Amino acid sequence: MLDLPRDSLTNLLRILDQDTVRDYAKPYLARQDKAEMIHTAAFIVPGLLQTPDYVRELLLSGQAGDPTDIERFVDQRMERQQVWSWPNPPWLSAVLDESVLFKSTHKQLERLLEAQQDPRITLRILPFRAGQLFGTTTILTMSNGTRSAYTEGFSTGNFTEDSETVLRFQRVYDRLAASSITAEASTDRIHEALKRLT
Repeated sequence: MLDLPRDSLTNLLRILDQDTVRDYAKPYLARQDKAEMIHTAAFIVPGLLQTPDYVRELLLSGQAGDPTDIERFVDQRMERQQVWSWPNPPWLSAVLDESVLFKSTHKQLERLLEAQQDPRITLRILPFRAGQLFGTTTILTMSNGTRSAYTEGFSTGNFTEDSETVLRFQRVYDRLAASSITAEASTDRIHEALKRLT
């Protein structure tokens, strides 16, 4: 008998069957489902925190996919967020470029505020003056301590388990996190962005 976490094969097959997921992202998403800790730095809201309206806007702006298939893309993106209802969801620490606050919908900003109340989730804003993020960098840590990294830009991505490369991306994340404002100040910044939309 395989010594695998409950539902892990089902989750893997679900990801592999999603034709809206690019081939280079499938190994990453399969591991994301089982990760104990996720560290990410991004210029868009991480997929695990995106709202349907935000996903639609990304797709319509040309980020991915055929406009005629938008609802299928949205449904599959939302399905991945089931990890938050599992008995032991991952810890998520995210650094978000401040531009995210100006490109998010009202519902998306509310979702970020809701996420900040979850003790397993920490969001920190990287201010404009601290530099720019040109893509997404994510480091996954599994319960047994093994680690992997994923980077993604427009229509391209790379997944690796090479320890030296993972450490390099961890240093990138650490530097961005050190340049970010605190979680508390980030919550205030999200509130300010929300007021601009009301």
